Amino acid sequence: AFFCCCQCCLWCLDKCIRFINKNAYIQTALFSYGFFTACVKSFQLILRNVGRVTAVTVVGEFVIKVMQLVIVGVSGALAYFLMDYYIEEEVNSLLVPTALTMVLAWYISTKFAEIFGMSILTILQCFIADEEMFDPSQMYAHGELRDYIDTFGGERRALIN
Repeated sequence: AFFCCCQCCLWCLDKCIRFINKNAYIQTALFSYGFFTACVKSFQLILRNVGRVTAVTVVGEFVIKVMQLVIVGVSGALAYFLMDYYIEEEVNSLLVPTALTMVLAWYISTKFAEIFGMSILTILQCFIADEEMFDPSQMYAHGELRDYIDTFGGERRALIN
C-alpha cells in the first residue's frame, strides 16, 4: 500500500512537472526568459486565466482523442479492406496485419497530436499575453480570433467587472 501511494504521488509530480515544462517552454520562446523565470511567469499566467486554460485544455484534449480514434479506426478499416481485396492468396487471418496497422496508426497519430496540442497551448498563451499587454484596439491577435474570444469570453469579463 505504501508503494502504491508513493507511485501515485510520483505520477502526480511527473504530470505537474511536464505541464509546467511545456508552458515554460512556450514562455521562453515568446519572451526569451530563462527557464526558471519562464516557469514562474507561465504559472502566474495560468493562475490568472485558470478558467480559459482549463476550458481550452479539456476541449483540446477531447478533440485530439477523438481525432486519434478516428485515424486509428479508418486506418484499420482501410488496411483490412485493401488487404482483403488485393491479396489473391489464401490468408489465415487478416487480424494480425490489421492490428499492426492500427498500432502504427496510433503511434503516428499520437506524435501529430502532441504537436497539435502544443500549438493549441501556444496560441492560447500568445492570445492571453497579447490581451494582458495591450489595449483591445492595439492587440496583435487576428480579427477572427478576437471576435471569437469576445463572443464567448464576454461572460468572463462581466464576472471580473
